[in-house]
Amino acid sequence: MEYLIYQHGDALEKEASNFIEIKLNGYSKVWACFIGNDGKNRLASLPNYSNPAAREKFSEYSYTILESCFIMNQIINSGILYNQITNFDSYCQLNISMSSFWAHVGRAKDLMVRLLNLRGLNSEEFESVLDSVYQKRNQQIHGKRTPLVFDEFNLLLFPKNWDDKVGTWREYMNDETVYVHDLIRESFDTTINAINDSFEKCFDNIIYELKSLETKIVFNYKEHGDSKVGQAFFSGSYSNSNI
Repeated sequence: MEYLIYQHGDALEKEASNFIEIKLNGYSKVWACFIGNDGKNRLASLPNYSNPAAREKFSEYSYTILESCFIMNQIINSGILYNQITNFDSYCQLNISMSSFWAHVGRAKDLMVRLLNLRGLNSEEFESVLDSVYQKRNQQIHGKRTPLVFDEFNLLLFPKNWDDKVGTWREYMNDETVYVHDLIRESFDTTINAINDSFEKCFDNIIYELKSLETKIVFNYKEHGDSKVGQAFFSGSYSNSNI
């Protein structure tokens, strides 16, 4: 038998299985051949693997990347980016969602760099693809507030060429604008595509390594009657779990 993430993943992986299949299939591939799940949210057996500590670290990085990607997707699908800004509370709710989105972009990007380096793969191409997104992210997280522009329906727009280190809010008020929901959707698509491509590279790298070691993951998933099993959000990497 083979590992199927919608059937043998943990609670998060099962919840995100449709998203993974459509947007992040590279994660599913590395998970099925290198991580797995014994049914207690622990790494599946991989006989004679030479570096189990690196494998565990890989699974933790990849799982955290999945979590961030899925949360970004949930923010977009929630519809909050399309909400009309009618008072300060509605602005605060949008601001919280945007801040969370950009924070997860940063976490996913940083951990994918670590993941690629852990596998001995060059991360420069990945970082180059995300350079413009990361600059936007840094402006939103670390820079002064972006000037706020509203259309006739009270939907929020940002100046398209905003640079928090150049000029003032007043000087950007007549700049070309972009809807916040379009900006975030575009940034999300670029980020997810780059992350999935990197998982695919990891998959090829892992398959080559496993063949050279003449080993492969063992299907040892077992259903457990304990209601706690599968409820906690831990990946198969949680190898010391007593759940």
